[in-house]
Amino acid sequence: APLPNEAAQIAAARALIAQGLSETVLLSCGGDGALLITAERARAFAPIAVEGDSAVGAGDSMLGATLLALSNGWAMDDAVAYGMAAGAAAFLTPATELVHRADVERLYAAYRA
Repeated sequence: APLPNEAAQIAAARALIAQGLSETVLLSCGGDGALLITAERARAFAPIAVEGDSAVGAGDSMLGATLLALSNGWAMDDAVAYGMAAGAAAFLTPATELVHRADVERLYAAYRA
């Protein structure tokens, strides 16, 4: 279904939550950042501006880093911020090269500041 704006995106995510399909939805919005949605709240995460050549793997990097942080006991908002840094780091690598941890850590530190 078309989700043309943030309100529609939040409504669609909450419909999934209401159906019991998920407790939390993390929606990657590409260059517009991301939305973290639960039944109780929705938070927009601003994109991290980086100069780069390729967005290949950015969404996968965001998801993977978010899940890694959550599995290490991080709070949800901090984990998503870490994921945002990993997604941005994907822009710094050519083509299908994996992100570099140093880039993720540097971008995360700047994003949380």
